[in-house]
Amino acid sequence: MKGTFRSGLLASLAIFAPSVYGALTLTNGDFNAAGDNQDDVTSWFDTSNGTFWQGSWQSNNAGQTPNGTGIVILGSYESGGIQNTTSADPLVGNWIYQSIGTADPGTTQLTVNFDFGQPDDDPGGRTLGITVAIYSYDGSGSFTPDENASLYTASLDSGTTGITLLDSSSFSFGPTTSADDMISSYEATLDLSSAGSQQLFLSFNNYRPANTDSWSVIDNIAITPVPEPTLSLLGSLSALGLLRRRRD
Repeated sequence: MKGTFRSGLLASLAIFAPSVYGALTLTNGDFNAAGDNQDDVTSWFDTSNGTFWQGSWQSNNAGQTPNGTGIVILGSYESGGIQNTTSADPLVGNWIYQSIGTADPGTTQLTVNFDFGQPDDDPGGRTLGITVAIYSYDGSGSFTPDENASLYTASLDSGTTGITLLDSSSFSFGPTTSADDMISSYEATLDLSSAGSQQLFLSFNNYRPANTDSWSVIDNIAITPVPEPTLSLLGSLSALGLLRRRRD
């Protein structure tokens, strides 16, 4: 009989658990399929300025990767191929982004875990910057995701494009050294309370915290939707109430 009660509880919890856990998904967050200095980042839109090292690219080059696996490098270039012009604005720089699905009104936050550091061929003395951001699309604006189609630029004319910057979090790393294997784990919690049921895009861009080149490495990106606490509590209470009635 106890086994029946336990099974009933688990089934009830499954019924009342917020559906958002299966709604938001990320593709190719580990970049393990990367080859040697590939211009396009698989499953992500990215900046491509004509030469891979002037934009954002994926690589498993042994002289670059600080963890021995595929990574993404965000170059310290802007359009026109001018070095060290990555902006000091935390939202401007070379980027990658992808759609992660449709927001659930019951989800208030998104936790983003990732690794951030320097390529092994960094000469040292640089300060690197990375920003993780979440954008929404209202479904009726003019924006079309594509290579070199910047979410941030689109968000500056949200009324036309339908793109809105919901939240962002910025991190810096440095000063870099000439040592290898310099990469660490980071976590950002982004606010989704105003997302409604719009399409969501997760974005990473590098920026220049100091007057140095910013060649940033990212890897092992993972996302976890965080439901509104009251919804989780109501689901649990409903399940426990159902179990109580079964016992009675």
